[in-house]
Amino acid sequence: MDFIDRKATYGSEAGDPSPGSFVKAVAVLVVGGTGAGKTALIDSVSDIRPLVLRETLPWARERPGRSVGSVRPAQYSVAVDFGRMAIDEEILLLLFGICERDRTTSFWDELCACALGAIVLVDACRVNAGWETVVVLAERGVPFVVAVNVFPGAVVPSIVGVRSALDLSAEVPVVFGDARLSGFTGAVLRELIRTLHDVKRGGG
Repeated sequence: MDFIDRKATYGSEAGDPSPGSFVKAVAVLVVGGTGAGKTALIDSVSDIRPLVLRETLPWARERPGRSVGSVRPAQYSVAVDFGRMAIDEEILLLLFGICERDRTTSFWDELCACALGAIVLVDACRVNAGWETVVVLAERGVPFVVAVNVFPGAVVPSIVGVRSALDLSAEVPVVFGDARLSGFTGAVLRELIRTLHDVKRGGG
């Protein structure tokens, strides 16, 4: 997998500890459609400049919506945003942002298998676009929370409307805010931690 710089330079900031200095690293997925704000959310809390990882994969199976007999490329390019955040002196949080359209690739399966949990990031104007992602994560048993990215000037949907559009159970937290702000991302991560604790207590 190739690392591609999203900004002029990247890497550890001055004084930033290397990943090897931590006892444990945990992975969290940030899943959303194109333009939902995945890069902004990761950038808001990452200790390093966000990277984008690209990998070219062979087509493993048909993507939904592709018509029978249509020509498809032999390979498919998957882009993943990456950032990291020190939780404390021992735990390093790894954030992987991936587009929901890539959920039919084997790489998506691999990320789901290693992730502790996920953030489903949806645009306030296109909430129902996250429905299939919610279904896939639930089928794989990946605990998740929903983050609604409210862009400036956007109409804020009701929490009832969000739950209905995504067919969420009452236990799934929904957080509203601006993905560019660390306070919003911090609130989303705290809700995910609570969800993980609830799953652990329930033996899920």
